[in-house]
Amino acid sequence: MDDVQQIIAKLHITKKYGGYYYSIMGIRILLDNPDRRLRITKDMYPPIAAKYGTTDSNVAHGITTVVQKALNDNRSLLEEMAGYTIEKDDKMTNMEFLSIVADYIERSRKLRKSEEEAKTKGS
Repeated sequence: MDDVQQIIAKLHITKKYGGYYYSIMGIRILLDNPDRRLRITKDMYPPIAAKYGTTDSNVAHGITTVVQKALNDNRSLLEEMAGYTIEKDDKMTNMEFLSIVADYIERSRKLRKSEEEAKTKGS
C-alpha cells in the first residue's frame, strides 16, 4: 500500500466506494502535475473517467461521496492535513479535498527525505 492509499484509508475511505479509485488517481495526478488544479473538469475528470470506463459526471459524483465520507468520519484528520478548521456547514469541493491530501502527502515526502538526508550526513 503506497502513501496515497494509506492516507485515504486513514480517512476511512474504503474500496466499496467508487470514488475511492477516482480519488486515488486524482491525488496522484496532482502529485505529478500540480497545475491540473486549475481545471478539474477539463484536466482531471476525463482521464480518470477514461481509465475506469465511466463518465466525467460519475467521477465527480464518486469523489463528492468520498469527500462527504471523509468529512463525516474523520474531520479532525482532514483538518490536521489542511492546517485549518473546516466548519461543519462548509461544503468542501472535490478539488479542495484532493489538494489537501496531495499537499499533505507532498509535505510528508519532503519531510521524510530531509530526515533521511540528515541521518545520512550524521552517520
